[in-house]
Amino acid sequence: GPRAASATNAAAKEDVPTLGRLPNGTLFVIPPTDDVVHTLSHPRSAFDWLVWGVVAAELALLYLSGGNMWLALGFYAFWRIAYNLGIGLLLRWQSRHKGFLRLCKAHGFDRPHDEMSPLWRFFARQVAAKMGPDYRFHDLPLEFNSWMLFRGLVDMILVNDFACYFMFAWTQLYIPDVLRWTDWLRYATGTLLILFNVWVKLEAHHVIPYAWYWVDFWLLIEAELTFDGIFMAVPHPMYTVGYSGYYGIALACGGAGGYHVFFVSLAAQLCQFAFLYFFEIPHIEKTYRTPTPPPNPDDVKRRSLYFRRDLIGFHNLDLFRSTDLLSVVIAVSTLVVACIVGRPSDAEPWKWRFYLVQAIVWRCIYTFGMGTILFLQSRNRFWTRHFLKYGDTVQDAMQSWKSIYNLCMVMCYLTFFVAAIQLYTWPAAWSGPVLLRHTFGCILIGLHLYTATSVFEVLGPQGYFYADFFLEPTKGLIYSGIYRFLNNPEKTLGNASFFAMALICASWPLLGLAVFGLAGTWLFLECVEAPHMRKLYGHQIRREAGVQRVIREGAGNLLRRVAGDPLFSSNADHSPHADAAATAKRSCAATRPAVAATLVDEVQSSGASSPAVPSLAKLPLLSGLASPPPDLLTREQTYRLRVAGGPTFTVGTPLTVCFRTPRDTLHPRDWIGVYRVGANASAWHSNIPSRGRFLYSAAAAAMLGATRLRSSLTTDRDPCGAGVAVLEGEVVLRHMHLPWSSGVYELRYHANDRHVVMATSPPFEIVAVAPDSCELEDVKAAVTDIVTRCVEPTEPIGPTDLIVSRIQPVEGCDTQTLFERYQKDVYRLIVACIKESFRVDFDYRILDVCPDVVSLSQRIVEARKIL
Repeated sequence: GPRAASATNAAAKEDVPTLGRLPNGTLFVIPPTDDVVHTLSHPRSAFDWLVWGVVAAELALLYLSGGNMWLALGFYAFWRIAYNLGIGLLLRWQSRHKGFLRLCKAHGFDRPHDEMSPLWRFFARQVAAKMGPDYRFHDLPLEFNSWMLFRGLVDMILVNDFACYFMFAWTQLYIPDVLRWTDWLRYATGTLLILFNVWVKLEAHHVIPYAWYWVDFWLLIEAELTFDGIFMAVPHPMYTVGYSGYYGIALACGGAGGYHVFFVSLAAQLCQFAFLYFFEIPHIEKTYRTPTPPPNPDDVKRRSLYFRRDLIGFHNLDLFRSTDLLSVVIAVSTLVVACIVGRPSDAEPWKWRFYLVQAIVWRCIYTFGMGTILFLQSRNRFWTRHFLKYGDTVQDAMQSWKSIYNLCMVMCYLTFFVAAIQLYTWPAAWSGPVLLRHTFGCILIGLHLYTATSVFEVLGPQGYFYADFFLEPTKGLIYSGIYRFLNNPEKTLGNASFFAMALICASWPLLGLAVFGLAGTWLFLECVEAPHMRKLYGHQIRREAGVQRVIREGAGNLLRRVAGDPLFSSNADHSPHADAAATAKRSCAATRPAVAATLVDEVQSSGASSPAVPSLAKLPLLSGLASPPPDLLTREQTYRLRVAGGPTFTVGTPLTVCFRTPRDTLHPRDWIGVYRVGANASAWHSNIPSRGRFLYSAAAAAMLGATRLRSSLTTDRDPCGAGVAVLEGEVVLRHMHLPWSSGVYELRYHANDRHVVMATSPPFEIVAVAPDSCELEDVKAAVTDIVTRCVEPTEPIGPTDLIVSRIQPVEGCDTQTLFERYQKDVYRLIVACIKESFRVDFDYRILDVCPDVVSLSQRIVEARKIL
């Protein structure tokens, strides 16, 4: 049984020596070893001849018994148990206690031959004979020699396991007298599965030549841990798709015997999964698990604030929480109604319609209702705005969303399964297609559970509840676990249990409902999740998953061998840059010159290696298009953006922004936004909302009187010999347009209400100044400064002045409602600054209780003493 989890780099090439690392760190050159096919076809040791002898004895006994099925099955069961249990326990013993290594050492396997017992001297000679005449037994460490001895045992077990399976399948082979087209189709499909199995085995052996025999239980190969070839397409390929040949053989057997072979194959694969889970995976995690990085403080804070024992399905159920209790009541009510309505019958067809309509309604609520909420939340923060409008917090919005989403998900599954149970009819006979149908259904349910569990292990509760629709992401995309193979596991495997129940029940209406659910899932992923991911993560999104890459490369290799097409040459450039260049070339052929000019501009800003701007003739992807305008070709010369003053500012200090822009392209919707450094994934495209921290550079002159446009000037001459007239101006960011939290920020200039970045300012820092002590007088002085910066009063604020009375209406607050909302915004700024300076988190309504500087300072001092 080859290793299924850790794919070591295929360093065992004939011209490159492979290094092994012992547990003590010693390196040595590993001599080349042969695969099992070559070893048995060229037997050199008594171990090899013993393997052939045992196989021959089994064949003779099977022949003398007249091809007895039970004898062949007994042979196979014995060797399968020896494989999955015997080798498994031996590997566990070696992994935990170095047991096999110690056993060899105790019998002198590392001493000269004359100091060994006769039996172990025989073992040592057979290991040397197996490796060939050039093998120097005592020149290699004990770990390698003991592993080679273990290989002899493995060859005995695996070869007999494989041979006895074929013996059993041969006893079940049925060839009809007249071959129909269905028989030929069965043989062709079985042959394809067998050939696919052979390809998987060869590909896996190419990727993991030494790990085939679990070498990392003894020593480590000095090569990087890679996931290449078939290991990029499926998890544990040797134990998953590596058993496809078994089912191909079962299909080729046909008749009742084909069912016998199928279920024996299924039992064998389940035993292999148990071997993987109990013996291999624990060692893999112990050997290859990388140290856990220290937790991100933002992640820890987010989990403690927004994700605490959330109800996921019915996990973490707490009946003392109202939302959990409501979910249980609705679920139990659905079951009670199903018991009251009862099973449908021909005389009462309305019952099955009731169950199907109920399932359809909840599916629509879950897929389309929740999808609509997420779509609007992505577009304009619809869900969050609703809660903030009524004085609630983002935490309240997130908590309500989690409860509703989990309830809809539970009811979607529950109503479908209730419908399936009510439409299910107990079969009269458990044989043939009926048993096969139930088996495939159970396999699909298991596949669904595996997919859901694997997705949750990678994404956690944040991904389960689509937290990045509500909260700013704290880290990039994760392509580990099941996402190493698939970009969207839910798209292909997320509805497997619905199809399983339709298959088990043999119900066409349930199948239609399952297809409807799958179509809804595809629509949600394509229309809601994919656009939001592109907006948040941009170029971080992977273009193709592991399975897609393997298919593409396999198809390319096949076409190259068959047709000899140089397009599929192994030297072809499949890098992301080449793919992007090909895409740009196809797109630009149908694009207007203005768009082409913008593309040139973006290519320049992405970090071209040449400092000079290339002429259009030097850009092969854009050949034949009209020349872009000079203002875009000289963006680095024409656009400028900086903050006047020092690089450090106190929270709430107005920022004077100096900008320069081409006069001819100045648009009223040009805008400048403030972002944290590193918040945007791209340097040339702003994909994070500015959250109101922006101003329109030209429109601000009329709206806020904050922009002064100076006289134009001409930049350096461009390569075409034409100058570019530019305008310089200033914009003052104040109050609601400022970032009110500490951090390092940057300004970005965007043209014409778009998000393409034309210029970026040098980074500057916003800091919160805290008093040196928590004495009341020091706190009062700090709070007075905070309130002054937030309120911007016309006269100084006294210690006992009502803060609300000093808030003056600004332009746009034409009604009392708008002014009251503005007052609350000022309150929020004050408590935000207090949190930054004093690390005391207040709700903005604290200012209704502490309306002046003195009382507010006293409350801060009290809170600081408690904390």
